[in-house]
Amino acid sequence: MKINPVLSKSLFFLLFSILTLQVFTQQKKVEEDVVYLKNGTIIRGQVIEYKSGEYVSIRSCGRNVWVFREDEIDKIVREEVVPESDGIKVKEREGYFNYTGIGVLAGSRLSDLSAPFSMQSVNGYQFKGGFYFGGGIGIEFFSEISVPVFADLRYQLLDDAFSPFLFAQGGYSLPMENNWEFRKAKGGPMAGIGIGVMIPLEHTSLCFNMAYRYQQLLYIDTDNWTGYETKRYEQYNRLEIRLGFLFH
Repeated sequence: MKINPVLSKSLFFLLFSILTLQVFTQQKKVEEDVVYLKNGTIIRGQVIEYKSGEYVSIRSCGRNVWVFREDEIDKIVREEVVPESDGIKVKEREGYFNYTGIGVLAGSRLSDLSAPFSMQSVNGYQFKGGFYFGGGIGIEFFSEISVPVFADLRYQLLDDAFSPFLFAQGGYSLPMENNWEFRKAKGGPMAGIGIGVMIPLEHTSLCFNMAYRYQQLLYIDTDNWTGYETKRYEQYNRLEIRLGFLFH
């Protein structure tokens, strides 16, 4: 079969163009330094300083400078540039985390306790995909000092070091004081649900959150003359405002 010369020239030119484009594309590929940490974090950017046996400094795509000890690093490689906001695949992190924060449980100005102090510390595990699950303990000042013990679930919405997050808590508050002769505090269930934002810092994140918080406390009053016991429940519906740090 006789091939049309014009067609053969066109096919040759097309094939030559495709091969040339492939070679040109390969030559134009831009690479970057990639630091893989043992905790699963991946930092992309440019290594600006490396001291063998001590530390590595890398400037990420967001112009942030990160410094890591060599014992924190799994490997350092050169890879093709991957577009990301800050070169950090946060949702690929996996491992232990700690959150510690302080705040207030704001309520009505007519309440005897309009904004009691609250402090919490949560230890748990971060899973790939942006989920955090752990257990927490705290200290709060309602009618008396109480210690909430609770489960904590968090979800990071964005795959970025700067990201909003959702969280929920549920547990039980234990009374630490029983100074009344005819009144005993028994504690009660607590729950909360809210939203916050994570702001990246070096090796940690600053967290600010607001939440709805429910707390029930049980008191048993004993009549001085008859010994008759009366149960009394106090319920608190509060706006939780908290500032803390997330370590991972």
